Amino acid sequence: MRKRKLVIIMAAILASLLVCGCGKSGGGGKQAVEFAPETDFKVADVAGGVSITGYLGDGGQVNIPDTIGGKPVVEIGFMAFYREELTGVTIPDTVVRIDEAAFSNTLLVSVEVPDSVTEMEQAVFMNCTELESITFPANITQIANNMIQGCEKLTSVEIPDGVTQIGQFAFSGCTGISNITLPDNVRQIHKWTFYDCVDITVTYNGVSYTYDELENMCNIINGVTAANPASDTESGETAELKPEDIFYFSEVDGGVCIDEVADPGYLGVSYGFGSDGVVEIPKEIDGKTVVEIEYGAFSGCFTVTSFKVPSTVRRIGGMAFWGCENLEEIDFLWADITEIEQGTFGECTSLAEISLPYKLIRIGEGAFSGCSSLDNVLVHDKLEEVGAGAFEDCRNLRVFYFTETLTKIEEAAFLNCESLESILLQSNVEEVGAEAFKNCAGAKTIMLSEGISSIGESAFENCTGVDGIIFPGSVAKIERNTFRGCSGLEHVSFSEGTIIIGESAFENCENIGRVLLPEGLTEIEKNAFAGCTSLSLVKIPDSVTKIAEDAFDGCESIMVSYNDDFYDYDDLDALYEMINNQ
Repeated sequence: MRKRKLVIIMAAILASLLVCGCGKSGGGGKQAVEFAPETDFKVADVAGGVSITGYLGDGGQVNIPDTIGGKPVVEIGFMAFYREELTGVTIPDTVVRIDEAAFSNTLLVSVEVPDSVTEMEQAVFMNCTELESITFPANITQIANNMIQGCEKLTSVEIPDGVTQIGQFAFSGCTGISNITLPDNVRQIHKWTFYDCVDITVTYNGVSYTYDELENMCNIINGVTAANPASDTESGETAELKPEDIFYFSEVDGGVCIDEVADPGYLGVSYGFGSDGVVEIPKEIDGKTVVEIEYGAFSGCFTVTSFKVPSTVRRIGGMAFWGCENLEEIDFLWADITEIEQGTFGECTSLAEISLPYKLIRIGEGAFSGCSSLDNVLVHDKLEEVGAGAFEDCRNLRVFYFTETLTKIEEAAFLNCESLESILLQSNVEEVGAEAFKNCAGAKTIMLSEGISSIGESAFENCTGVDGIIFPGSVAKIERNTFRGCSGLEHVSFSEGTIIIGESAFENCENIGRVLLPEGLTEIEKNAFAGCTSLSLVKIPDSVTKIAEDAFDGCESIMVSYNDDFYDYDDLDALYEMINNQ
């Protein structure tokens, strides 16, 4: 039994180690923490180190390491932890930038952003509905658009003294905040910064303003006297607004770019551009052709139900319509654009059907992610690439036409599209990314054409509705978990050219009855067919030289044919030894 004196001494030593900051640390090195494994993160090289671009862990409390692969973590990338089940996070003081929507829609309860961060893009913590406490870094100068929109459990926020600009909807829906003080240095603030915070009182320069008085406060801060858009003060008649009254714009090659909406409340109402929620984006502003729509230009315009984009537009920037939760229709069929950029229509939860532009070549990362009402996407015969997470979590998407021109489907492109009815990949498709169609349980048909050279891990995992697969020989390796959990799968046909069946490739495909493995196959990895409880006959070609000892684990009804001999489940160990030692 340990003596009390020894316990006290050991406690004192431990306390001194913590005070000294010994051991691993994060969040500025304030306390000892256990870093999450480096394998929990996807990263990309950026200037000065690496950016975290995705998360592969189980959620909960996540302590981000300060280095990954020997390089400092300097950035949390675009939507890196979006919709992950994080309840807490420690951000290391190596991070200097946090990109758009990096932690949005997570379960964070409390977060402290280290002072090393100098740049935070829009919507970083948007819709973190469990968030109760947040500490902003001292060195930022801007609270960007939608920063903590919808964080309804927050009761107080301290804005750093150096902040000079606060964007639209930055605190919208933070209904638990009753009082907030703006730094005297703020020189620009959007009219809709505190939208829907009806019980709030905002103090600026020693003066307090109720919710109904915030427009006046904004005018004072911005140094302007806003005209009443609804009426002419002398005649009392409805005023006619010009495009330059509604949109901020800048000159670009060939015309102008719409940078931002001056006031989203003007859009889609009787006295604004369009009516009944319908907005027709003008072809000209100030006598110049509208050719571009900038990043985030219409983000969060929740009064709009329909946008009409003129044919003159050649580029729509990322996040341009992100979070337009009441948007039901986007008419841009004739727009002169070849790419829909990252997050352009993300979280447009009312969008049900869309016809993509005729000239479209690429759908970018997260372009329609979280469009939970999207049912049908009409695609034309120029599309070549579907980006990572492009339709992720579009759970009602039934129909997507995979064109003959399509060559590449990136990782998680259709992840969790559980209503997608068929996946018919035509002959020009060369690459299918990891988790591209994972959890597409509604798909009854999967067609893989010869010519595909790469299919990523878990590409079709848990596609429980499909009953048959013809696997092309153009794919040399069936990667880890490719068809894992496809419980409806009964028939699998292989072609010569496949040389490796990867770990857990068909694990728990419990209805597969017979498998004839192709000539030329050399290796069957761990758990490749484990849990395939209906598997009764497998023919292994003589070309196989390596097989994992649990390749057919749990397949108790199996009979394996190899080199003209037959082996039942109890004889498999002898078979494995024979193959591996030849």
